[in-house]
Amino acid sequence: MGCSQSVTRCSTPTSGRAPPSPRNSPEVVVHLASVVTPGRDSDRARGDAVDVDGSRNVVDACLAHGVRRIVVSASGAAYGYHADNPVPLREDDPPRGNPEFAYSHHTRLVEELPAAARDAHPELEQVVLRIGTILGERVDNQITALGRRAPAFRRAGDGPPF
Repeated sequence: MGCSQSVTRCSTPTSGRAPPSPRNSPEVVVHLASVVTPGRDSDRARGDAVDVDGSRNVVDACLAHGVRRIVVSASGAAYGYHADNPVPLREDDPPRGNPEFAYSHHTRLVEELPAAARDAHPELEQVVLRIGTILGERVDNQITALGRRAPAFRRAGDGPPF
């Protein structure tokens, strides 16, 4: 069975304004935008604009243009890093992203956007993918930086931080 559908890549800045109207409304939108590792000139407001406001704009555009399904990238960071998190975390555990860690907080807020639209707009099918951290020999990000530092202290019986 072959795939007769076409895929069109549309890279549009989503922060600060609604995306432009598409010439033809897509059937599915895959939304991957997020600030994972902020640059030197980045700040919390920029992350809010890209992650939260941008995601809100994408959901609103999907609703306005009759998109059938939205696929949103998220992360396990949406659960937050709390001492009372269940081990293991389960899909139905509530996202409680930490406000003091921008990426975790934004990821929780981004997951809440389609969740809020779910009841009011059941015609918009939703898939939320909690993408895992990519690690490797040539990967350099916030998570790999944690592995290069020795912990200041660790209580007996504490598990890994993630």
